[in-house]
Amino acid sequence: MNKNNTLNLLLILVALLVTSCHRGVVIELRNNSGQDLVVVGVNHNLEGNKETVRKNCVLTMGLFYKLRVEHKNGEWNYDSKRIPPEFQKKKNFMISVIDLQIEKDGAIYVLSPGIKGPVSNFPPQPDGYPLLPTAR
Repeated sequence: MNKNNTLNLLLILVALLVTSCHRGVVIELRNNSGQDLVVVGVNHNLEGNKETVRKNCVLTMGLFYKLRVEHKNGEWNYDSKRIPPEFQKKKNFMISVIDLQIEKDGAIYVLSPGIKGPVSNFPPQPDGYPLLPTAR
């Protein structure tokens, strides 16, 4: 293989590598509900991912289209709402993090970037927040 072919092949491989990487956003959900919870995040393909988060712990999860939170007295259901970029914290070049906190009444608040909580004085919330359980 000559130099030009090798260089062209290298450029194609680099282009494939760069274009195949997507930036992502993850959610860190702090459980301030006072009880252990089972969290089911449903994506746009209606595929669910079920995880347990103990009280006073944090669950790292993907963005959700719908969310179901099972608790000792039943469940809370939520529809997703857009969270503006100013509430995202860069973790690295590829990943940004949004910190949320769920309370005893099921309300989910957005935390300021970099604030780990639990917090009791919430920052001004974006439109649609705090997320409140919907009636189902």
